[in-house]
Amino acid sequence: MLKSDKIQEGVLGQKKYDIAEYIEGGEVVAGIVETLSDALSCEPGHLEPLYDSIDPDGLSALLRPREHGIHQPDLTILFEYAGHKVIVRGDGIVSIGNKGTRWVGASSRKETPEPNTKTKSGNRKGRAD
Repeated sequence: MLKSDKIQEGVLGQKKYDIAEYIEGGEVVAGIVETLSDALSCEPGHLEPLYDSIDPDGLSALLRPREHGIHQPDLTILFEYAGHKVIVRGDGIVSIGNKGTRWVGASSRKETPEPNTKTKSGNRKGRAD
């Protein structure tokens, strides 16, 4: 029985899952393996090792719940696994799709330049000097 909930399927080849319960229980890797197993229609024991694609301990450390169980909604982790793109957000949403998948809604925030960095045109962004 899936502890993670499949929340969307078929958007340009992308499948989405919610593994918030796994994160809250400190079982991030188990949640990722379960979603990969479902998305790839493969028993967990027949999957390629997750550590061939990403450091499981590092993944768990990044996604562990913070004080008072607060998730990190701005955190987005991207990696490739067995020819698929995997995006794991800090709020527990996991998106899995083929390498060629065009990602829709992968992150809830837009990428912006860091303060005091130069843009392509050479102009500075951020604080005024």
